[in-house]
Amino acid sequence: MKTILVPTDYSAAADNAIEYAAHLSQEMHASIVLLHVFHMPLIDPLVTSYVITYDDVEKCMKKS
Repeated sequence: MKTILVPTDYSAAADNAIEYAAHLSQEMHASIVLLHVFHMPLIDPLVTSYVITYDDVEKCMKKS
């Protein structure tokens, strides 16, 4: 099985890479796996009154 791993940050450049990988996968008869990784902020265990949700992380990532 042939698989192309395509990392993405959802930028315009990443969109171009995804499109290129899509064309390449058709030629190679391969599948595509998109990978998006983000850094989860560490939470101080002594500060229990603040909980970070996925929405908070998503907003933070959009600011970057």
